[in-house]
Amino acid sequence: MENKNIEIVIRDAEKDDCEAIAYLLAELGYPNTSQFAAKKIRKLSKKIKNRVLVATVDNRVVAVLSFHILPLLHQAGDLCRITAIVVSNRLSRQKHRVQAHGHSRSLCSIK
Repeated sequence: MENKNIEIVIRDAEKDDCEAIAYLLAELGYPNTSQFAAKKIRKLSKKIKNRVLVATVDNRVVAVLSFHILPLLHQAGDLCRITAIVVSNRLSRQKHRVQAHGHSRSLCSIK
C-alpha cells in the first residue's frame, strides 16, 4: 500500500466555507444550512478569543474546529475549550484523521 503524504492547510473559516461546514456538522449529527453556519461564524468571529478553523486538503474543506479561550480564576493562564471538531468521513485513511487531530491540539495555543 502506497504511503501518500498529504498537505493539510489550517486556516480561519471564511464565508465560502459555510456549505462545507454545514455538511461536516451534518456528519456529526447536527444538520443545518450553510446560512446557519455563516451566521454562527459571523457571531463567533466578533470576539478575538473565539475561533473557527478549517483544515483543507487540495483546497477542499475536510475538517472544522471551533474553540474558545477562557480565563482561569484558580491559576495563571487560560483554558482552551473545543466546542466542535469534525473530520470528514470522506478521508479514507485513519492516519489522516490522527494527523488532523494532532493539528487541532497545537491550535489551542493560538491567541
